[in-house]
Amino acid sequence: NMYMFNKDSTYLDVMKNVNMFYMPVDYTRDVYFFNKESELSYFTEDVEWNSFWYYFNMDYFPYLDGDDFGLKKDRRGEYYFYVVRQMLARYYMERLSHGFGEIPEFSFFTEVEYGYDPQLINYNGVGYSYRKNYYEYETYGNFDYMYYIINFFTRVEEIITQGYFKTYDGKMIDMRKPESIEYLGDIMQGNYDNYDKYFATFWYMYAHMYFAHIDDTEFYVHPNVFLNYETMM
Repeated sequence: NMYMFNKDSTYLDVMKNVNMFYMPVDYTRDVYFFNKESELSYFTEDVEWNSFWYYFNMDYFPYLDGDDFGLKKDRRGEYYFYVVRQMLARYYMERLSHGFGEIPEFSFFTEVEYGYDPQLINYNGVGYSYRKNYYEYETYGNFDYMYYIINFFTRVEEIITQGYFKTYDGKMIDMRKPESIEYLGDIMQGNYDNYDKYFATFWYMYAHMYFAHIDDTEFYVHPNVFLNYETMM
């Protein structure tokens, strides 16, 4: 549809001094040389697939106030759960089509058999870091961040097991009611509307920083897929 844009004067003005580059990728080549699950890179690195996750997180950015921006009308917590489950289901289907079976359960304390090498290059020419095969997350990274993440999930498991959630102002929420999925979704996303500001607000950020091997005191960081919504898939 580029011929349509090339007739648009506004588009031509915006793109006047912009140089665009692209690199064709052939996913029928020997992409499985790193490990067999690299065959899924045609899906996990799909531009539109990653763009969807990027735009979803821009529309429902965690630090946006749900009241001020009208996000509560969309039941943002429940919608977050819905989107994540849909994406996992789609990924699961791709795994099954290749005979890879169920999605492996993640643990900080067991090896991740299959690594991941995105082979991406940042705009400044620096390549993205990769995860080697048989990787142990507990061996690397900021351990304070790891304990923040583990404590967060322990907190969530306690809420689900007890069947109720006590907020910081003493309000009791019955987690057995269908509408309570909204509160749980807010906590999992760590968004502005969640009731557990101390435990939930920053866990999502710490998780991405831990997996990307960066620290909040660093000014210059190595490119990593976990640091950008558009490369997280």
